[in-house]
Amino acid sequence: MVTIGVVIGSVRPGRMGLRLAKFVQRELEQRPNVKVEVIDPLALNLPVLVNRYSAMKDKPDCPPSLHEAAKSFQKCDAFLLVSPEYNYTIPPAISNTLDYFYSDEFNLKPVGVASYSMGSFGGVRAATAMMPLFQCVGLVGIIKQFPVPTIQNALNEEGELLEKTSYPKMKENFKGFASELIWFAETLGEGKKNYPKA
Repeated sequence: MVTIGVVIGSVRPGRMGLRLAKFVQRELEQRPNVKVEVIDPLALNLPVLVNRYSAMKDKPDCPPSLHEAAKSFQKCDAFLLVSPEYNYTIPPAISNTLDYFYSDEFNLKPVGVASYSMGSFGGVRAATAMMPLFQCVGLVGIIKQFPVPTIQNALNEEGELLEKTSYPKMKENFKGFASELIWFAETLGEGKKNYPKA
């Protein structure tokens, strides 16, 4: 069984990312060997980063939502970030959430990005900008990306393809992306048994 953490990358009112998060969750859960853990920064309501979780976790003023987030991240074998693009780069909801954590939660776990936009680029610039962040916190970025342009014309509020969707091959394209993420999770999970300690 592979547990994939689907991290929602926006906290804005009317966020389109909920549509894509529902889509990827449903598609992943149709696979017999996959469990999904949804991680929503809006629900966590984390304060702006002042220190890593490892430095705060034993202090009485550590926000309870940080403990909750750490448990969610630790139980996951891989991550799928559902990300918009803000000013050509990473949304603050994603960077603020990930920056709290490090190797205990992320080391050698694969991550893929399902990016989106209401325009034609599908958030690819944000997905590309995340790669150095992944490396710094110990995550392994997979090769494939899954951009969704004009998301408002592709999916309804329940994450289902619109009758006249702007992305008719969305399910087909997601299959390859998901298969690669799962392959990385299984391969790295097995390989970590022989990973050098020093």
